[in-house]
Amino acid sequence: MRAAGGKAEVDYDGFARNMRFYAGHKGTYTLAVCGAVGEYFALTPEERQRLFTIAVAEKSGHLLVAGASGDTTREAIANAQAAEKAGADVALVLPSEAIGKSGDAAMRAHFLEIARAVGIGVIPYRSPVTLFSLDTVEALLNQPNILAVKEQTGDLRFIRDAVVRTKKQIPLIPAHERMAPFNYLAGASGITSGHANFTPSRTIELWEWLGAGRTEEAMALADRFAELDRLRATYGDVLLKVGLELRGLAGGPLRLKPAPLPAEGRKALERVMRELGVLERVSS
Repeated sequence: MRAAGGKAEVDYDGFARNMRFYAGHKGTYTLAVCGAVGEYFALTPEERQRLFTIAVAEKSGHLLVAGASGDTTREAIANAQAAEKAGADVALVLPSEAIGKSGDAAMRAHFLEIARAVGIGVIPYRSPVTLFSLDTVEALLNQPNILAVKEQTGDLRFIRDAVVRTKKQIPLIPAHERMAPFNYLAGASGITSGHANFTPSRTIELWEWLGAGRTEEAMALADRFAELDRLRATYGDVLLKVGLELRGLAGGPLRLKPAPLPAEGRKALERVMRELGVLERVSS
C-alpha cells in the first residue's frame, strides 16, 4: 500500500518489485499472493485480480498460490476461477466463518465444489474458526486437484494423525518458523510464514536444514523467530509492513487501521532482524 489523498492505495509497482525479490532466492519454495496474511479482505476484486496478474508475470518459474476465499461457495468459486484465469497454479481456499460454523460436511462440500470448478490445484485452509475433521481430510484424497491442506491451528496431534490416516498421501502445510522443527517431525511437508515477507532467506534455510538432518541448528534458528512471533502478537500486521520497509521493499500503511508502529516496536524489530541477518536493504 501507499498513502494517497488520505487513503491507502495498492502500490502495484512496489508489489512487482517485491515479487522479483521473492522469486530470486535459492532453494525450493512456493510463492503466495493474497493469502491469509495482512489485509487481503480489504482488497476489491479488481485489485486482487491485478495483483494476481503481476504475481504471475514475476514468479520466475515458481509455483504461485493465490488466495481464493469468499463468503459463499459461489463467491469462492468465482475467486478461484479468477486466479486460474490470471495464471496462478493453485487456489488457497479459506472458508468464511459462516461456512466454518456450518460444520464438517458443509466445509467438505465447499472444498470439493470449488475444486471441481477449476482446472488448477486447490489447497483447503484449516483455521481455528474453520476446523474440519480427519474424515474430511481423508475424503479430499478423492479429488485429484486438491494438493495439500493448510493447517493453521498449531495442532501437532492433528498433523500427525492426518499424516498417518492418509499414509502421507496429502501434504500438511502448517504455519510459523517457531514450530517448524516439531511440525517437520510430525510429518508436515512444508511451512507457511508471514515473517517470510522480510525473512525469506532464513525461512527457506530453516526448512532446508530440517530436511538435511541439521536439527539442532534448525531448532536454534526457529527459537530466534520466537521474538518476532511475540512482536507480531503485540503490534499486529503493521510489523510486517515495517519489516518490508526496513529492507527497502514496498510496505506502506495498513488500509483499515493505518496507525504506525510505535518507536519501541520498531526498535525491537530492527534488533531481531539484525540478529537474524535480514536487515540488509534490497538493491533496486
